[in-house]
Amino acid sequence: MFRVNIVSSDQVQFFEANEVILPLVDGYMGVLSRHSPFAASLDVGLVTVKTTDGMEKNYAIAGGVASFASGFLRIITPALYETDDINAFIKQLDEEYKKAHEASSRYRSIQLNP
Repeated sequence: MFRVNIVSSDQVQFFEANEVILPLVDGYMGVLSRHSPFAASLDVGLVTVKTTDGMEKNYAIAGGVASFASGFLRIITPALYETDDINAFIKQLDEEYKKAHEASSRYRSIQLNP
């Protein structure tokens, strides 16, 4: 058993876990309670948390970083959604990117004191 903390820009999740599976930039990695310390870059994908009460929770993340030391896994990501459907999550990220790009284009088109 180890503690897990997932932090995004709008929420924080805490768990007691037996196992966590992380989407690293070069493949998936499993973390167990006696894992050696590490720090890693995360990719867009699903984080699977197998809790001590037997539940399995899946969270789609938009990249980020993870570190593990002294029985504590820390995950920091810009976006976090509880879901089993990574395709729906990627579609949602694409829509948010398009909105941000459109807003940025409108901002750049403003001319001050022409």
